[in-house]
Amino acid sequence: MNGVRGCGLEAGYSAVELMVAVVVLAIGVLGLSATASVVSGLMKTSSLDSRLRFTSQAAVEQLLLEPSDRLASGERRTGDQVVSWQVSGDRPRRLIVIARDVLGGIEAADTLATIVRAP
Repeated sequence: MNGVRGCGLEAGYSAVELMVAVVVLAIGVLGLSATASVVSGLMKTSSLDSRLRFTSQAAVEQLLLEPSDRLASGERRTGDQVVSWQVSGDRPRRLIVIARDVLGGIEAADTLATIVRAP
């Protein structure tokens, strides 16, 4: 041989090498598509969790504007979202707010509890 590669029967890739390469590529593409659907589901759940945390915090802040002796248990519904609160105790009073929502078939809830002291 004169040192030039690619001459004779050894040039190019064999069918086995090509099949292995195609299988490895197919596994990579399937893994990527599976990961994309998992990430999409996690983003939807994260969005719902963030929304519920914001809602429960806003409800607590709104309830804390009331004098502690006028706080009473209750519930508010807005579409699929339900915010309920329970008031118990006398001094100090305990306030528990539960926000529930449904997004794309996923149900979630967030609970926030605090102590309300009389001024």
